[in-house]
Amino acid sequence: MKGIVFTEFLEFAEQKIGAEALEEILEACADDLPTGGAYTAVGTYSCSELMTLVQAISTHSGAAIPQLVHEFGEMISRSFVALYPQYYTRFDNLFDFLSHIDDYIHVEVKKIYPDAELPEFRVIERSDDRLVIDYSSPRGLTHLAAGMFQGSSDYYSEPVRIQHAVEPAADVTARFELSRV
Repeated sequence: MKGIVFTEFLEFAEQKIGAEALEEILEACADDLPTGGAYTAVGTYSCSELMTLVQAISTHSGAAIPQLVHEFGEMISRSFVALYPQYYTRFDNLFDFLSHIDDYIHVEVKKIYPDAELPEFRVIERSDDRLVIDYSSPRGLTHLAAGMFQGSSDYYSEPVRIQHAVEPAADVTARFELSRV
């Protein structure tokens, strides 16, 4: 997993629980983190380290892990808008944006980070008011994907209802149905 996810998560955690609490958590988790909790945006790290941090922040804050990861997805989506506006401004609406994650956005991400192991998104069905999209990833971060969809919805000022079912098929981690409201 690319380091930008980790650096953004630490920023999110600091906003959520404060710098002092985050520092205490990083010290307490240091033995469980091969990096000791030090990350760079361009590094590559194990997803298990992120999950260790998520669990620790969840325990400290009392926030349920799915909600915490969803909120982080919304926040990192806003960060990506600021860091990579060209990925968003190329498209006029949310469904166009989401429909081109793999064939445009991930192609561009691979140019920047050739070793990135990216999830796959496959459009199953699309109409003016509904998008069904499959998410496939060995990391299984369905709540992160849902949060990023929500954050992207906010960017395009297109409110949507997001529903997802875990493991609808053997080769799919989750199927999302987004409906414009």
